[in-house]
Amino acid sequence: IHSENIELCSPWEAPILGMKLILLRAGIEPSTANLRMRLATTRCTNALLEQTGIKPVLFLTDGFPHLLQIGDQRRAELFDLVPKKRDTLQGCVVEVRERVSPEGFIEKLPQKEEIIQRTQELINEGHETAVISFLHSHLNPKNENLVASWLEKAGFSHVIRSNEIHPFINWLPRCECAVVEAYLRPILENYLDRIENELGENGKLLVMTSEGGLLDRGQYRAVDSLLSGPAGGVVGAVSMAGPSGAQNFINLDMGGTSTDVSRYSDGFSRQSFHCVGDARITGNALHIETIAAGGGSICQVVDGLLRVGPSSAGSFPGPACYGFGGPFCLTDINLLLGRLDPNSFSTPLNLIHSELRLAEMVEESGKSARDLLDGFIAIADDAMANAIRKVSIEQGYDPMDHSLVAFGGAGGQHACGVAKRLGVTKILSPADSGLLSAFGLSRARIERTIEHPISGLIEPEKIRLLEKSMRDQGISAIAKAGDGGQVIDKSAKLRLIGQEATIEIDYTDPENLDSLFRKKFVDIFGYFPKGKDIEMYSLLIRVTGGEAEQISEEFPPGSIVNSSSISGEIFRRNDLNPGDCLIGPCLLVDNYGALWIDSDWQASMGTRGTLSITDISDLHNRLFPIHAKTELFTNRFLCLVEEMGVQLERTALSVNVRERLDFSCALLDGEARLVVNAPHIPVHLGAMGLCVRRILERIKSVKRGDILVSNHPGFGGSHLHDIT
Repeated sequence: IHSENIELCSPWEAPILGMKLILLRAGIEPSTANLRMRLATTRCTNALLEQTGIKPVLFLTDGFPHLLQIGDQRRAELFDLVPKKRDTLQGCVVEVRERVSPEGFIEKLPQKEEIIQRTQELINEGHETAVISFLHSHLNPKNENLVASWLEKAGFSHVIRSNEIHPFINWLPRCECAVVEAYLRPILENYLDRIENELGENGKLLVMTSEGGLLDRGQYRAVDSLLSGPAGGVVGAVSMAGPSGAQNFINLDMGGTSTDVSRYSDGFSRQSFHCVGDARITGNALHIETIAAGGGSICQVVDGLLRVGPSSAGSFPGPACYGFGGPFCLTDINLLLGRLDPNSFSTPLNLIHSELRLAEMVEESGKSARDLLDGFIAIADDAMANAIRKVSIEQGYDPMDHSLVAFGGAGGQHACGVAKRLGVTKILSPADSGLLSAFGLSRARIERTIEHPISGLIEPEKIRLLEKSMRDQGISAIAKAGDGGQVIDKSAKLRLIGQEATIEIDYTDPENLDSLFRKKFVDIFGYFPKGKDIEMYSLLIRVTGGEAEQISEEFPPGSIVNSSSISGEIFRRNDLNPGDCLIGPCLLVDNYGALWIDSDWQASMGTRGTLSITDISDLHNRLFPIHAKTELFTNRFLCLVEEMGVQLERTALSVNVRERLDFSCALLDGEARLVVNAPHIPVHLGAMGLCVRRILERIKSVKRGDILVSNHPGFGGSHLHDIT
């Protein structure tokens, strides 16, 4: 039979096509239904990564035309022999003669005639989107608002004001965030327009934000959408793990290209800054770390060392086992190790292609097949464990006090290995874990976050007055989205006077903010400096719609389904009953994923299909496979010195340290030789070992816990009086 590849095209966006298929199969005509759709989208994320947005015209205070090119002076690729300028998202720059004083007074109004003339020229050239970002506009937005009104009347389709997107001090992130919004807004609006049109006049569209809540179309912005997809997975994990009895857990969401990790410790973990590609976005979002480790991550041997990712085979040609000539990937390794069942996989898998790629690698590298397979798995597991340390240890939380929730199509294949490296002794694997992000979208609530700047020391009465105004604003937004429920959470961002980084504190009574901040500071940094005052940065009010119905899950006692002596057994999740137990090693499959239960782990089936997997070994095994020790310890040491840099950056009072990262962190061995360094500014590193050796020659009796400080250029300083 002669066959050809056929590509099917639809006139509708994918969510609309899916909706129509579901309704028609149920015998419902879409045009007659009262439709209400929940949507999580990666449309803007993809546009950023693929650089397919529309560059806006940028109106800036005169004298600062290169604000975004200069940025904070960090080089994108530190070790490039030919440094390149930052690639920015704005188009042409228009300097506006205006000025607001540092106290917020208008010193110079923009000239209308100049603006109108230049605007007409830009519109004639085909520009439709503009960003206005002026110095100190967070204190007084009058000049930005004036220019915006002129541009809208002149014919610009989209006009974005930086004081509207991010009304806070620090001009650079305020301007960057506004430019990202303008770059993406036309794409987002065209996409949502097409979806809304298909929902009809009575339809209702709610869209997932990066914070894990839903907003109606009218309040949704492009910068709110960049972590929309992964946020659905976090909400899904919370909806599943809470009924299973877990209060603190870490999420491992592994797909085909990347892995997302996050933490839930009696509440969502959030961040006020995140990056997508080269874009830096300042705004509230769930704290999600993404690494390039997925089922399609390419595995190779480079200069005798094993490498996993960051490059990916994608969906085509895909891993070697897809049969389209693809490279050797993590999916191939899991297939060869018996962690995947080719008969249960949604895509046809061919074991022969994986074996051929492995044989080629064995011949080229001189390593054994088993060493390669175990080594690649160990490196991937360690990369995920390092990402988890960033959302836990760096924030003052011990991963050993958490359960691990594994989901996504590939999360279950690596859950036991990642848990071992973190000392986690309990894993939760939801039913249909490959669909958990969609389940999270169905369980999400309408939510509106209001953040308002507030400067100065902690003043409870001032805070209470601002709380009331923000609460009313949030309740109004929730009602506008069609929900009358009100669940109100309050938090404040605080910092030591002189610091840049803030710590977000959940509170009920502002009188307790001082003590709560001190405790959290000590949890993260290990100490609280004497004589330092605390200042407010902002206040946040989160108003949330009614709670989703909670369904509890229990794990009744039951019988052992298999013996630990059975190896390589394959079970289907649908064949298990509540209370059934599995003892590894064995494989459990369903329609949307596979779960590998390693030796020394026991799984128990819950009443709603969740598996609770516990470590039953006498001594938790944290040993590395001998064949991958070099790569694994390199990754671990690099993670260590990067953590050192993060803590130094967050506590620094110096602008040079906290923004330009003008420092170096390194790990030396017992003879003061460099082992590994983090890529901050490595100019100091050549002298660092020499400095330590010279100090140790002078100071003979060094004991555990001693701290040696030097700023003597004769003892190995790289330039000026560096402090080592």
